[in-house]
Amino acid sequence: MQALIEGDLATLAQLCDDRLVYTHSVGRRDSKESLLESLRSGTVRYHRMKHDLEEVLQVGDGAWISGRMCAEITSRGQRRQLDTLTTSVWIRPGCDWKLLAFHTTTRAD
Repeated sequence: MQALIEGDLATLAQLCDDRLVYTHSVGRRDSKESLLESLRSGTVRYHRMKHDLEEVLQVGDGAWISGRMCAEITSRGQRRQLDTLTTSVWIRPGCDWKLLAFHTTTRAD
């Protein structure tokens, strides 16, 4: 997540699997390429983020992780505060872990 805040697209590209599906809390879905492009162009910018992991379940060469993410972002020119629940799927096709899927949903009050 530090790569998102720092705008380190090279590191982010290495962490993400080419088949990445990244679903935002507003229902928009990105591929690896479209996510990187939205960060590169400044359409989306992460200013601050805290991501607490609540459960990690390793399954074979993969892992399912759930947690809570609070963040401050700018999306399409509008600054927003996020308080979301997250689910991510990581795979290990070789020596390195890769993010295959990331899904956020706004927390209920």
